[in-house]
Order: sequence, then C-alpha cells, then structure tokens
Amino acid sequence: MKKLKDFSAWLSNNPFLVSSAILGIIYARWFQIIPIELNKDKFFDPSYQADNPFIIGIILFCTYIFLATSTRFSKNHQTLKILILTQTILVLCVELIFIWIFFPSQSKSTRCNEITYYISKYRSLSDPQWSYWQLTKWKGITNYETHFIGNSGASKIICDETNKQANIVNGPGVLIETDGEKPRRFDNYAWAELEDSQYFLASECTNWESGACESVSYILYECKLDYTACTPLSIEYTDYFNRQLILEANKSTNEISLYDDYEDNPNRILIFTYGENSRCYVDKCEILKP
Repeated sequence: MKKLKDFSAWLSNNPFLVSSAILGIIYARWFQIIPIELNKDKFFDPSYQADNPFIIGIILFCTYIFLATSTRFSKNHQTLKILILTQTILVLCVELIFIWIFFPSQSKSTRCNEITYYISKYRSLSDPQWSYWQLTKWKGITNYETHFIGNSGASKIICDETNKQANIVNGPGVLIETDGEKPRRFDNYAWAELEDSQYFLASECTNWESGACESVSYILYECKLDYTACTPLSIEYTDYFNRQLILEANKSTNEISLYDDYEDNPNRILIFTYGENSRCYVDKCEILKP
C-alpha cells in the first residue's frame, strides 16, 4: 500500500516526465505502423505520402519537451515560469488533438515468412476528411519498407507460406499486391471468379517518361479462392497507365474476358479472352508461349 502511495505521489510530482513518456510510446507505435518512407517510389503519387503527419507530430513533441524542460530552469523567475508553463500546456493540448485526428487507425498486422506486415489507415494532412491506406513491412527491428496502397481500404493480409509470399487484399476483395521474392502490383478493380479460381491483372510499368508512367504491361493471374497459389497465365496486354479495365467470367464457355469498361457501355472494347482457346482482339495484346 505504501509503495502504491509513493508511486502515486511520484506521478503527481512529475507530470511532464510521465506525459513525455506516454507521448514517446505513442510516437514509437506510430513509427512502427507507418514509419517515414525513406525510399520514395515514383510509381506512387507523392500526394499520398503518410510522412507529413508523423513529422509534424514529432515537431510538436520536441517543442513540448523543450518547453517542459525550460520550466525547470525558470524556477527563480515566477513570471517567466508562468509564461512558459502556459505555452507548454497549450502545446500539449494541440499535440493531443493532433494525435487524436491523425494517429493511424484500423491497423492490421500479420507475421509471414519472418516478416511483419502492417496495414493502417491514415488521414491526409492537407485534407483530413480523406483517408488513405499504407502498407509497412518490418524484417527485424531496423529493416523496413512502407508505401501507399490505395484509398479503398485493405481487408486482409494472406500469408502464402508455400510460395513464401504475402498477398494484400483490398476492401472489395481484390488482390492488389503480392510481396515476396518477385513482388507484384495488381489492378485495384479488375477481378473475376470462375469455378474454383479467382483472376486478377498484375501490372508493371514498361515506359517511364518525365517521372511518370506512360504505359503498363498487364498479365493475367490465376489464384485459388483463398488468394494463394497465384500463377501467371499465358496472355499479356500493354496499354497506357490508369486505364479502366474490367475482367468478366463466362461460365458457359469457361473463359475469362478483359474489357476496357463496364457492360453498361455499349461501345466498350473486348481486349482478350482467356481459356482453352485464348484470343486477342486488339493491338498490343499477345498470347505468350508456355
């Protein structure tokens, strides 16, 4: 009982030290799930970088530490002490509000092939009403990578131990990324299901000009219904970046077709059909040799 009273007395006598420790733990957790992106990839729009809220938060944290420390050196100057103390409390309030608004939420984690993956939602610093999603992976305690993965959310991380891969699935249920020996990005919307398989479009930029991707190569992939055992199929299509592409399954012919728009567009173009007798209907589509 006496130890508890002593500890309570210590806490009440050291509010700045206690609050600084708590804030330090919060920012350590923040860095764990969305650290600063060191290797910026030109494939991802820089407007979606999650660094800024964390950096601003750290600046507020350091300001609070500086002011809290300054109060200890102003004991003999009552007016100065009150002024600094007021500023310290104000900065702390601003920081707590900032953390409440911008601290990443809905974090999910999975341990796969000796790598820990985190998917978290964060708010844009310039427009907090919008939320985006970030993927972070840690291999050990110092080696990490992080990048933007979309604005439609991520429902799960599937560990494919057989292929030593981690497959990232977004909210609508589309495979959007595979991390492993051969990492791949997939189209965020193109998806079809046929019998016991799911089909997705892997995308890779094939032409960079002036820091922007001008053309993308799409390869059809087949996966099991649980998003594992994904393998490339022998058909490829190249087009300009950000084009709307739709996969559709035809159960009667047991084929997968790729279109450039949804079925409500009467002028949409059929790009290819994959099946027992695969066919291309446009230029820059190719049936690959097995």
